[in-house]
Amino acid sequence: MKISFDSTSRMVLKDHNITSFFGGLAFTIVGLVIVTYSFSSGWYTSSSKSPDPMGTLFGILFGAIITIVGLYLLVTTKIITATLDKTADKGAFSFQGLIKRESKEIELSDIKELVLQKFITTSSSSKGGSHTYFNYILMFALKSGDEIPLEFGKVTSGLMDVLASPDENKKKEAQQVADFVGVSMRFVGPPSITDAFSAIKEGIAEGMVRYGKKQP
Repeated sequence: MKISFDSTSRMVLKDHNITSFFGGLAFTIVGLVIVTYSFSSGWYTSSSKSPDPMGTLFGILFGAIITIVGLYLLVTTKIITATLDKTADKGAFSFQGLIKRESKEIELSDIKELVLQKFITTSSSSKGGSHTYFNYILMFALKSGDEIPLEFGKVTSGLMDVLASPDENKKKEAQQVADFVGVSMRFVGPPSITDAFSAIKEGIAEGMVRYGKKQP
């Protein structure tokens, strides 16, 4: 999510979701290539000179599944734009997809608070390993009880999380938006590795102090 200013009273948040779009495009192309090859040439076993029916069927099904996954990513991926105008007291939210466009307009004075939510997801790789991701959602909570969620970024978890927590960067960005609108911001989600280590360190220090007080 990129944050920019058209003027001192107009903030724009935009996310093109390029990674998801090209990922879906790549899946679709690869799937179609596999399906086309399976239909035209078929798949052979090491001992046969003619296409193996089961191998060809498997190739078609496998290619079709990959194509469906790619098309799903293409259809569900959206370009997100949020324009916050303090002068007009308006907030315009646009979700442009491949098939349709959704939009919503609110008054900035109707925003109660901003909530930065963090989710942890994992995905398996072809080599048998797995990757952990931190997904962030910036929720515009309205006084009416309605909520407008915006995808606020996706960060790969790794050793750098120990040195520089990605939570802090996202909190600063979310707080920047909250300060511009003039509302409070709160964070909801599991702690980062840095926060967990800090909590353990504080717990040990507190335990040592209590132990010292018990000594004669």
